[in-house]
Amino acid sequence: MGYRVRSPDGELRFDHFADIVAAYRHGLVSPTDEIFEDGREGWMAAEKHALLRATGRRPQGRGQRLGIFPIMAICVLGAGSIGIWHHSDWPIYVRAAAVIGMVIAMALTLTGSFHAPARRPGR
Repeated sequence: MGYRVRSPDGELRFDHFADIVAAYRHGLVSPTDEIFEDGREGWMAAEKHALLRATGRRPQGRGQRLGIFPIMAICVLGAGSIGIWHHSDWPIYVRAAAVIGMVIAMALTLTGSFHAPARRPGR
């Protein structure tokens, strides 16, 4: 069984419905596109399909913004690592370990790894 998705730009073929769900989440399939399932009659708008409505879509546009806390944390960690490196009497290996730890913390802050995981709607 296969699926076809029709949009003003053309038509796409999908082997599994999970592929349509992934395309819908990433914006390849829009709510106004129509879905046809092999073996059924007629096209159905994606926005009216129950499984796609429950899935949700990623916001389109400029992407995710950083809040004030991650920006402040990155600034403090950056200034701290520079201060430790230049103005500390610690041995070089201790300074290097402290700076590397702060750089890892900055990377984790940027990627959002310190934030709570996103929850699915309805839970």
